[in-house]
Amino acid sequence: MRTLYHLWLHPFSRKVRIVLAEKKLDFTLQIEKVWERRTDFLALNPAGDVPVLIEKDGTTLANSQVIC
Repeated sequence: MRTLYHLWLHPFSRKVRIVLAEKKLDFTLQIEKVWERRTDFLALNPAGDVPVLIEKDGTTLANSQVIC
């Protein structure tokens, strides 16, 4: 299953949530507090921002324009 790292009030995270829901794709939501600068998250996206989508095969996509 896909995992979306996001923030609830972030407009680009919202855009990705809407697109994934409209396409009826299965995904789980993981809230990422970007101000904490977690090493695990920075390994996924060195820029440290959201949204980040991890595909079923492990592919990492960052930035709403890339994901959508």
